[in-house]
Amino acid sequence: MTWNKTPLGIRLIIGWCIFGTVVFLIKGKEEAIGGFILITWLYFLPYVTATKRHLKDASSIGIVNLFLGWTIIGWVLSLAKAVSGTAQVEDTAP
Repeated sequence: MTWNKTPLGIRLIIGWCIFGTVVFLIKGKEEAIGGFILITWLYFLPYVTATKRHLKDASSIGIVNLFLGWTIIGWVLSLAKAVSGTAQVEDTAP
């Protein structure tokens, strides 16, 4: 298998690992951990957005994001669904 035939998601994961290693070697452990936290937060941004907006299907957005987010298309679709979904209306009637 050549690099050009490698799926984009796999290339991104390899790139993140190389980036984390380089940052660790150049800057140290604290910056590498900070970068890992930032990348993880960005990866789960669609789920965080859906949860903060109190969407009914926030858990399904989270599952799609977890398993298909690495494909970039899955991540973009999850984010689009999280942003465009209608929020739950809280019933505050006594």
